[in-house]
Parts: sequence; structure tokens; C-alpha cells
Amino acid sequence: MKDRRLDILYMNETKRKGIDRVIKRGSFDTYWSSIDQSQRGCRGVGFVISERFSECVSSYECVSPRLLWLGVKIELTRIFIVGVYPPDKSKPLEERKEF
Repeated sequence: MKDRRLDILYMNETKRKGIDRVIKRGSFDTYWSSIDQSQRGCRGVGFVISERFSECVSSYECVSPRLLWLGVKIELTRIFIVGVYPPDKSKPLEERKEF
């Protein structure tokens, strides 16, 4: 991210287990939507935010292991960023419809 001068990076298939959370790692903040500890590691979405933009994040919500959103405010501009990881055709039809 530093080499490419990225401030926001979205990731899917993070396979994180446990509690949805925000973690500070070096000069980056990470926002994760995870699955229950008892489930097999799959799904999961996340954002990595640069130190420069971390103070601009005004809100976030982990809607599901496949959907996470961030509210970002830069001066007078508000931005709503959605990270979505829909189930593919290999998943059961019921799961795809529910999504």
C-alpha cells in the first residue's frame, strides 16, 4: 500500500474468526468482519486504512461475514464505502438467495 500510495484497500476471503473489530497494525488500521469461532474459516471481508485516512473514518458496521461498510468524512465530503463478497455459483442456491 505504501509503494502504490493507497489509502484504502478492500480484501475478501479473509477467513477471520472471532469478534468483528478494528486493529491497529503499524501505520495501518484494519476493519474486519469475521465468522463465529466454531465455523470453518471461510468468507470474511476487511478494509485496511492508511494512517493518513484513519482519522477520517467516522463509522463502520460489520453487517455480516460478507458485508462491511465504512463511513468516511474528508473535510465537508462524506463517503460511504461498502465491501461486499457475494457467494459464488458453487454455493447452495438458498445461500445465494439469502444474500
